[in-house]
Amino acid sequence: MKDYFRLLGFLKKHIHVLGAAFVTLILSAGFDGITLLPIVPLADRVLNRGEVILPFPLPPPLERLVAVINQAEPLTLLWYLCVFGVLLIAFKFFFLFLQDYLMMDLSQRMVRDVRNALFQKLQLLSLDYFTEKKSGTLISRFTHDVTTLQDSVAVGLTDLLYRPFQILVF
Repeated sequence: MKDYFRLLGFLKKHIHVLGAAFVTLILSAGFDGITLLPIVPLADRVLNRGEVILPFPLPPPLERLVAVINQAEPLTLLWYLCVFGVLLIAFKFFFLFLQDYLMMDLSQRMVRDVRNALFQKLQLLSLDYFTEKKSGTLISRFTHDVTTLQDSVAVGLTDLLYRPFQILVF
């Protein structure tokens, strides 16, 4: 467990990137739910040619929005649905791209710091260590193990943070 906390120490230096990625993650999850939420009632309103959306207890701003939607013509509503649907999806994918970019940037920064720490450690080791260890093992530590760490930050940490927010939104 202490190894995980040591790895989190490498994230401390880049907390600002993690914070920005977290904000875009929340926005991306929010737009994920917002793009799906109005589709069914609005499609029913358009396709059933004027059937009223049944209001259930909603906050006052949403009640006013449902009242405006119920008074709109189905073709006008279809036009708005298309335009706002495309805009919502564009915002969703913009924030998803930004989140992926920031998480990949964070993982690259962390990999750089880990490789620098490994290199500093190798500089302090005695020559006996290098005669006993195989060079392939050392190269594997620098390449494969650190790349695994990069994938765990870029993909694993993203899923660990993103999926709970997606569940909350839906």
